[in-house]
Amino acid sequence: MSEAFVIQLENNEVQRSLKESPVKFKKGCLYGLRKAGQIVKADIQRSILLPKTGRKYAGLPNRSSAPGEAPANQSGTLRKSVTYKAYMWNFMEVGDEANYGGYLERGAKYLRPRPHISTAASRTFNTVQMVVSMEIDKELSK
Repeated sequence: MSEAFVIQLENNEVQRSLKESPVKFKKGCLYGLRKAGQIVKADIQRSILLPKTGRKYAGLPNRSSAPGEAPANQSGTLRKSVTYKAYMWNFMEVGDEANYGGYLERGAKYLRPRPHISTAASRTFNTVQMVVSMEIDKELSK
């Protein structure tokens, strides 16, 4: 992935639950991370589709993004390249596979940042925590 953020589950509560029912707990974590990945991916894609306030260039279908906004959807390549992957039970990566996604996220010499991944991570943080927790509870109660 050209640009990504990572969610990793590690704390005392995780360690305690892991000792009590390791198979169910890991299964719940994995299901939760998969659902959380879908949520974050949808948020990134939605932010790319929102109207922008930057310049309107001739030949481009949409107004470009201003610095600080999520990138504008011009060809659909960036939006379609957003992906997520849950590794094992306690690790998830969300990002885009477009070769220019990292430049948009972090900026470059003549391009100010158009963050889309980091802002989506911030916006969905509480939802992600809730979803993972609910999936763990669901598995542990079986």
